[in-house]
Amino acid sequence: MRVTKSYPLAACVVIEELGFDSSTLQSFEGLGLSGDDLPDLCRQIAISADHHPELGLRIGRSLSLGSHGIFGHALMSCRTLHQAARILMRYNPLDGETRCANVSYTADNVVLSFVSPFEIPSFPGLMSEIFFAAVVNALRELLGTDLSGARLELAHVPRIDEDHFSDLIKMPTTFGHKANRLLGPIEAMQVPLPAAEIDTAPLYLEQCEKLLAQMGRAHGTHTQVRRILMRMKPQFPREGEVAAMLNISPRTLRRRLTGEGTSYQRICNEVRAHVACEYLRRTEIGIAEIGALVGFEDAANFRNAFKRWTGMSPSAFRARPPDHAGDERETIVSLPSAIDNGGGIGNGIGKPRLRVQ
Repeated sequence: MRVTKSYPLAACVVIEELGFDSSTLQSFEGLGLSGDDLPDLCRQIAISADHHPELGLRIGRSLSLGSHGIFGHALMSCRTLHQAARILMRYNPLDGETRCANVSYTADNVVLSFVSPFEIPSFPGLMSEIFFAAVVNALRELLGTDLSGARLELAHVPRIDEDHFSDLIKMPTTFGHKANRLLGPIEAMQVPLPAAEIDTAPLYLEQCEKLLAQMGRAHGTHTQVRRILMRMKPQFPREGEVAAMLNISPRTLRRRLTGEGTSYQRICNEVRAHVACEYLRRTEIGIAEIGALVGFEDAANFRNAFKRWTGMSPSAFRARPPDHAGDERETIVSLPSAIDNGGGIGNGIGKPRLRVQ
């Protein structure tokens, strides 16, 4: 589990709007949060807002699709809600070792269920309220309107009445059920979405598999690391988190990767560089936005890192004639020092600030 820094920033804005001081959350700003950080963040959010009963709903409502980084951009490009549901199942930024969201189908309904990865004892249901408020907001962005015929069932009982809760989330909601579920009409899953203007979702999914095929043919620890990076979700977990997934220590992971002639930083940058090249080559997305999609909030830092990775600027790469398409992997692999030193985690200049990808 690792989420973009836009989440604590959104919480700060909501806390200030509610009339409370958000300064205690400053230590979380700018971080790519891991599973160890998120419970502490949510506890501090609840404390900072004095456990305001509307807190979870307001934070969820404030999260636009763009708040979720490349994950959100992939959702924005989906052609149907069915495709969006598939992306949520594969790349939900809240998923860790276990899946917290699941999509199932009945004869008449599609059912999105949610089990919180953790609970805040002083604020039961906080994560569920944030999650479903964000989902309802995302559905509204994707559809251009509210999802007709949908309803929300919550297992916990919030500290506001059902009518007020329903008004805030803009969906009929009832409390005290056996599980947290959002139910919607199954026919809505195949309705064409007006938001699918840039076909980035299929591109992203294709690149996950393509990168594994191209860069992961060899055996070894570096292959396992690449598979974790590409299959967990489109973002980069910390080196220690990857080591834990492989049931080894961070020191052992570094030693094995060094023995295979690479490093965790280099693998992360290979993945980042490859995806950036594909966006440049196959879409018309702006260079600054591509930089944000692969983890750089500053466009100049992205341009500098890309040039170190490939030996050319993003605009020069994009301007290459079609017969050079596909050469980026050879270019990247031929510059090991650039991959190791340019824009990697832990560097100073050009250090990427990772978003949900």
